[in-house]
Amino acid sequence: MHKDILVQLDHQGILAIRGEDAAKFLQGYVTCDVDAVTPGVWQMGAFCNLQGRMLSSFLIVNDGSDYLLKMDRELVATTQAFLHRYLAFFKAETVDVSADYRLTGIAGPGAPGVIDSLFANCPSPEQPHCSVDGTQLMLLHADPARFELWLSAEKEAELKQALPVQFVLEGADPWTWMDIQQGIGWVVPATSEKFVPQMMNYQLIDAIDFDKGCYLGQEIVARMQYRGQLKRQMYHARVNEEQRPPAGATVKNQAGDGVGTIVCAVAVSEGHELLAVLQKEDDSQAYFLDSGEEMTLLPLPYAMDNS
Repeated sequence: MHKDILVQLDHQGILAIRGEDAAKFLQGYVTCDVDAVTPGVWQMGAFCNLQGRMLSSFLIVNDGSDYLLKMDRELVATTQAFLHRYLAFFKAETVDVSADYRLTGIAGPGAPGVIDSLFANCPSPEQPHCSVDGTQLMLLHADPARFELWLSAEKEAELKQALPVQFVLEGADPWTWMDIQQGIGWVVPATSEKFVPQMMNYQLIDAIDFDKGCYLGQEIVARMQYRGQLKRQMYHARVNEEQRPPAGATVKNQAGDGVGTIVCAVAVSEGHELLAVLQKEDDSQAYFLDSGEEMTLLPLPYAMDNS
């Protein structure tokens, strides 16, 4: 990312888990280790159903009193309803706090200077999350610089006021493009309960803790990791297609058989870049959209798990 941008992340929302048993409750239903989510760090993770399929994925922080989980906005209510059935024996509650925050991304060469001027060197690589007067700040990536802020409408106005003139206000697409470059896929309504976490490479972005103990769906997730060969994984690709391939769309092989699913896509100068969960038999296999356009596989920033 060579230009400075401010991005509105209106497609995402926040679910708060609060109460005396919040950590204990969450630990039994998420793929990551909640005990490691202390103030100062952020963590990716997912909620799975009994079959180990991801209902929703999230980025979680601990603000010192509540656990705040950012996820697809349409899945906040779905996740809340899913968790409600398990809350009876815990002193904890779930609250949709999406309306309390403006989710904003800031990226580019000028981003660190803006963050430093407003929040005095926080966050940093040593402390990638911080909470300042109710604002949650995350350093998602150091180079190129990429920050995420969950803040009030008043604080958002202050941020925009402080931006140097070179900053461009954007929609969500540039943020999605950066997620694609970093190999991070999010569960959305069209892909909810379709994938076990490893199919979206969550073991490769530290979003699964295999030592934390039991959680809903854990047996399936562990079996996939230790006993069965992973047949499908998420790949980065480009396609020369005018229409955006929708999340959940089928990817086909040369024979017309379904061999994959689109996770997300974003327009680029020529066509679209995307993430897709694919069944890969060998390096010569070709993949096609319904339109017949062939996909070109591109590198990911991490080594694939071919075990």
